[in-house]
Amino acid sequence: MTSDSSDLNTRPSITEKNLKKIKEGDIVSSAEVTSPAENRQKLELYTGGLHQKNCKFAMRKLSRYESYTKYMDFVKQSTYDESTNNIFLLLEHSLLPISMVLRFKIPRIKDVGSYPFTFEEGFLKGLVGNINLSEEKNGQCLFWLTANWQGEHTGFSNTIFEIFSKVLPQIAMRSLF
Repeated sequence: MTSDSSDLNTRPSITEKNLKKIKEGDIVSSAEVTSPAENRQKLELYTGGLHQKNCKFAMRKLSRYESYTKYMDFVKQSTYDESTNNIFLLLEHSLLPISMVLRFKIPRIKDVGSYPFTFEEGFLKGLVGNINLSEEKNGQCLFWLTANWQGEHTGFSNTIFEIFSKVLPQIAMRSLF
């Protein structure tokens, strides 16, 4: 699939409304899938949450990409190549219409900050995003992920694509936090 994601904003700010929900303990997740033209789809995704402990503690799980099979039951295989920053994930869940392979590039999360990621091949090739971690004044770790993609139609209806794009990140955050 080809992509037109290079012109998409990959780091929208957290709205006050969403930040309030997150600080109240909610995991906020949104996915919007549209069809801007015939045979095209566009995905805008964000999810955020607050780990009850500090970021150093939270990163013990977040940064261990190759161990995601231990934390999330829908991740059937996970590997990470430190030399290329490439992650491979095999996902299977009742929400997914198929077994899904995700391959993307992200540096290993080692500290608070912003970590850009890209899907360079396969499903959603060209997706771009950021994972952001910041230490809050109360010592808790704020996690915020944004991702955008636009490309050829995936073969999934917008509604189905939107549902699994919204719900799986929520499940993942609950598992990692």
